[in-house]
Amino acid sequence: MRGTVKSPSEAAFESKPSISNDSYTDVKDLAHSALEPALAKANQALVHIGELFKKTTDLVLYKFYGTCSDENQGAMTRHLPRTISALESNNYETSKQEAGSAATSADTCEQQFLPNKSPMADKNKKCSHARTLTFLF
Repeated sequence: MRGTVKSPSEAAFESKPSISNDSYTDVKDLAHSALEPALAKANQALVHIGELFKKTTDLVLYKFYGTCSDENQGAMTRHLPRTISALESNNYETSKQEAGSAATSADTCEQQFLPNKSPMADKNKKCSHARTLTFLF
């Protein structure tokens, strides 16, 4: 008995890709590799904020930069390290919460400057995108 010849697209649908038992590890590694640069970006933003802080004589900007500094410091020293730690211990719920808190810190800084962008907008945006990756779990 002769078998039927299948088109490449039919064959592709029949050959199901195997899902690795390590798929969660792969996602965890991906999130971890995005969070390390986010931590570096948060540090760069904090240095930039410090430079702006020193140069301003405008009291409103001084207050805004102070808030951005506090928020970024919290993201860098608490939220992002806790996100990474929770991720490494497979505590995905805590990882999501901490990443969300870090993203909120960047948003808090940016919202003060609305309708304009803050001088840290690009750094905050890059940092926020990387932080958001942990919500994939």
